[in-house]
Amino acid sequence: MMADAAAVLRWTEKTVGSGRAVELEFEMLLRAALRRLWQEAAPGQEADQPFADDGTPDAAYRRVLLAPSTVRHLLWPSRGRQAEVRDHWRVACQIERAILGLPNTAITGWSADGRAFVAADGRCTVRPSLEGAIPLDLHSPQALALDLLGGDAPLDPPRSPPSASAVQRTSRRLLEAWHGISASEPAVPRCVEAWTRVIVAQGDPSGRFWSGSNGQYVGRVMIVNADAPNTDTEEIADAIVHEAIHGFLYMHESIEPWVLGKKLYTNAGVIASPWSGAELPVRPFMQAAFVWYGLAMFWAQHIDGGPFDRERARAMLERSLAGFRRGSLVDRLKPWQAKIRSEMTDAINGLQRDVLSLLAA
Repeated sequence: MMADAAAVLRWTEKTVGSGRAVELEFEMLLRAALRRLWQEAAPGQEADQPFADDGTPDAAYRRVLLAPSTVRHLLWPSRGRQAEVRDHWRVACQIERAILGLPNTAITGWSADGRAFVAADGRCTVRPSLEGAIPLDLHSPQALALDLLGGDAPLDPPRSPPSASAVQRTSRRLLEAWHGISASEPAVPRCVEAWTRVIVAQGDPSGRFWSGSNGQYVGRVMIVNADAPNTDTEEIADAIVHEAIHGFLYMHESIEPWVLGKKLYTNAGVIASPWSGAELPVRPFMQAAFVWYGLAMFWAQHIDGGPFDRERARAMLERSLAGFRRGSLVDRLKPWQAKIRSEMTDAINGLQRDVLSLLAA
């Protein structure tokens, strides 16, 4: 399956089906985890099921199931807190019913993916999105309290809600980038949409544009300072595609672990990235190889013109290729090779060969 995963990042209609297979397996994993936790919370109550036959559309259940907050609950559950998972699920499903105008238990709150708010009087406010494809969360309590630097604890106090003008600027910049992505080969927007459940767009005092994602909140992309004055559409598009690929790789690793043994599940940096020079742990280093490969294949579509500036597209392609030019990636993994699945190193070798062939063309 790893070779197929690498093929997906060529962004062709012939290979995109392999990505869909990973998405479906990940969804099956979540459904199984939900049923297991549900039964643990209320043993012997088989009649009580998470997917109730109450007229709720399966698409609504899927929105809740694939929401990053739900993924966190299901795949990294806290001991003894199964009832909390059930409460999260029930509330989120009732909010989906309210959004759809279906009978519900009059719960007020935010949708699990941050795309809408249901008030106490039942009125629903849908927040901005990328043309209905990907929700933009600028306002939810979870977004405002999110520690952008990766801490687990919510910020206290949270950030203040953005001004109307900041929302307009941020939404416009992200939409411009999405228009460029949408004008790429059809596989690109389809995959980016499938791998990104929500973009949490926030500002921080640095004023510097950056992005990030978290493997425990699969599908949540953080975009920070999208309205920074020196950041162009190409940089934002690159970040959206970059973090979407991470989302795909997080799904893949959830269903097919890349390494053997827990010692490599660490945040300690041990390998210098040939792209950034930063010290990366083993698994993030392997992810980086796939991410930069996917970005190289993405920007190669745009160097001869299109929705992006030609010179900027060429510069982004060169940045993506840089690390592949600096020697064998697999050689950097040799100290840990016995603990890495051979399919992983074979796939990384293969994508580096692909890139070097692209350079020679």
